[in-house]
Amino acid sequence: MINLREYIWDLISLAFLLFLLSLLELEILGYGPLKIRDQHTPLLALAISITLHEVSHLILLVLARYKFRIGIARLGFLPVIYIDIKGPIPRNTYVLVALSPIVFLQPILLLLAGQKFLGEVFKLASVMNQASWAGDFIFILAALRLPPGSSIRDTGSILYIDLPRPYGRTVSLLIRAAALLLLILMLLNLKIEIH
Repeated sequence: MINLREYIWDLISLAFLLFLLSLLELEILGYGPLKIRDQHTPLLALAISITLHEVSHLILLVLARYKFRIGIARLGFLPVIYIDIKGPIPRNTYVLVALSPIVFLQPILLLLAGQKFLGEVFKLASVMNQASWAGDFIFILAALRLPPGSSIRDTGSILYIDLPRPYGRTVSLLIRAAALLLLILMLLNLKIEIH
């Protein structure tokens, strides 16, 4: 059984790393840096990101005719929206459902980020979508350790499967150390401009 609560600091560290990677991705793709000019942009981007992230999972579950329940829970001190899939789901279908926010939604958000109207909102939504994929990523790593043809029971924050951890303590420490190192580097290079 894999319980995401056991990975809360890995989840936070991985989300931070994915957040930074997404900012770099925007630069590489030519979108430039985020320019948040008002307090409504982050709230709108968060609403869009959370809604579309979960909808991307749900579309595949509906197409595959799985029943599910949506809920809100706390993962440590983090509030999260989760999808409780009713009954077991084949490993490969599960991995596809977990990949959907990155494989299907992320390209759409990036296309919308290039628009003049709400472009900055969709840029930030794409960054948030990628960062919020950290939990899905940890579950994918666990699922891929199962043999093909295996089934998974996912309640949103716990995978009911009989397998070892998705990765060992060394990888966990490396994820946390990388996030901490990048955070320290960012703080050392922080420039505050007051207008």
